[in-house]
Amino acid sequence: MALADYSHTSGYGTVASGSYQAVVGKFNNHGDTTDAAFIIGNGSSAGARNTLLKAAGSIVEVTGSLAVTGSLNITLQTGTPVSTVSPAGYYEATLNGSTVYIPYYV
Repeated sequence: MALADYSHTSGYGTVASGSYQAVVGKFNNHGDTTDAAFIIGNGSSAGARNTLLKAAGSIVEVTGSLAVTGSLNITLQTGTPVSTVSPAGYYEATLNGSTVYIPYYV
């Protein structure tokens, strides 16, 4: 159900709450009126809604795990941390031959 101007939904139980949204899949979380351009729902019922993927602005959010077959190229940017909470730990990864530490929070 498209609730906002110029929105589109397809699939089963999908809801586009914001303008210009395209929502596919089934039973996505609704009520999000941000500038999300594309949303994929993967909930199992109206009482168990979930959003698998959300693309808004220049950010793509994936809920759950991301499995990549082949190469994954990442460009890291430096800047001031946005969190005031200390990380619970760090994941260690190798990126372009260098070791990087990615903080995680609980």
